[in-house]
Formats: sequence, C-alpha cells, structure tokens
Amino acid sequence: MRSLWRRLLLWWRNLTGRDLELRELFDPDDFLDRWVFMLSATISDLAIMEATFKDALHDPSDFPAHRFYLHRQLASRIIEAWPVIGAIRDHEEISVFVREAGGGEAADWLLEKFARANPSEETEIEQVFKEDRHGAVHHPDVNSAKLKATLAAAARERTRIVRNHDTERASIEFPEAAIARYMFGDPNVPAGTAALRRRADLGQEAFARFKGLWDAVIAAQVARKGVDPARLYDEIGDAGT
Repeated sequence: MRSLWRRLLLWWRNLTGRDLELRELFDPDDFLDRWVFMLSATISDLAIMEATFKDALHDPSDFPAHRFYLHRQLASRIIEAWPVIGAIRDHEEISVFVREAGGGEAADWLLEKFARANPSEETEIEQVFKEDRHGAVHHPDVNSAKLKATLAAAARERTRIVRNHDTERASIEFPEAAIARYMFGDPNVPAGTAALRRRADLGQEAFARFKGLWDAVIAAQVARKGVDPARLYDEIGDAGT
C-alpha cells in the first residue's frame, strides 16, 4: 500500500509541472542513487573539459599553450574518473543495474581500460595519461631530475610570450611548449606525432564510452524513480538546426 501511495504521489507531482528536485532522483540513503549521482558528476566533469578543449582546438585565435594545458587537464579528469568505474566491478548491484539498463558494452570497455589486472601493472589509461595527470596536478621540485630533463629536452624550443593588444591578453607560451616537448617528443617526427595521436584517440574514445554509459544509466534511473523524463530536461535553442 505504501509503495502504491508513493507512486500515486509521484505521478501527481509529475503532472503539476513543477521543477524536478534532486531528492526525487537521488536519495542519500539509496546505494544505487549515490552511484548514479557519482556517474553524473563524473560525466559532467568530463563533458565540460572536453567541450572546452574542443572549443580551443578549433579556435584559430586561441594560443597553442592553452590547448596543451587543457589537454593535460582533460587527461587528468579521465584518470580521476576511476572510482565510478571501479564501483561497477566491485558491487554486483551496480553491475546488474548497468547491464539491465543497456550500458554493459560501455562499462566493459571502460573496465578493460581502467581496471588493473594486478596491482603491479598499470592500466592503458595510466600508461598513456599518467604524465599528463601528474603535470596537471603537481609542479616539480626545483632540483628534480624531471625538471632538468624537461629543460634539456626542450633546449631548442621556440621561446616567446604572445601579447594580444586586441584582447588585452598575454600568453606565456614557452613553459607549456617545453612540457609538451618532454612528454610527446619532437612533434615534427613520427614518434612525437604518434604519442600525441594516441592520447587524443584514447581520450576521445573514453569520453564516448562514458557518454554511452551515462545515456543508458540516466534513462534507467529516471524510470526506476518514477519521474517523467520531460521534467529532467530544460530545452533551449532551436532543435531544428
């Protein structure tokens, strides 16, 4: 009876057209609700970084240093997304929910790339993005071997500060250029190009898989909570364009 009453109440509330409240989708005491919220936060984080990086990549007026900086930030966020994937592996309730929702293929790909086969081996995500992540979070010590190696590798790198008087902005290009040279190698030779391409391809694929997982899970969560999907979305812009 209580369940029926709750469903009737939710149905009535949905008809009122009032704004959807967080508590209707995410109960703090509900295990699955907490995980779906964590996935929501993860995909939101990745989507913002990915969109910002793409905007900079396709903006001819943007500074190259800004693009490489954003790439390191995106790589860092990808690595830090592990907890939400690890929960699929570690909790049967989440795994069953994901697969019943239709997110199994995306989850399997992410688990293959994120989960360690054993503690002594790095995952592909770690192998590709660990330097980017570390550089995005930590500055090296002034006497570190890494800092010396960075300066040595980039000894002949073009060194400049770009001042844009139209936008009243300045970009210190050479630190990011030096870091990129250290991480990727010479961008003018095949090995350097391949290193950058591997990062770009893996990052793009990872984001696509996270989005596939999210699309399946959020639809299942909305249905599970008895919420009208129309109340979740605030449509803006022209859908016909």
